Amino acid sequence: MAGQEPPVFVLGEDDGMARGVTGLAERVGGARLVVVPGAHHEVLAGPGFRGTVLKALAR
Repeated sequence: MAGQEPPVFVLGEDDGMARGVTGLAERVGGARLVVVPGAHHEVLAGPGFRGTVLKALAR
């Protein structure tokens, strides 16, 4: 679809619950994988996640 940005997957470097996200991101054309510090719930509250989301929305 024209005009759509590819997805951004955000993964916590210590998040065991997100296993498989790396492989998924590789299969989705144009997707970006961003690894940020933390595990699971820590990721959502961390500055790495917020910064990644703000950059994606600014595109």
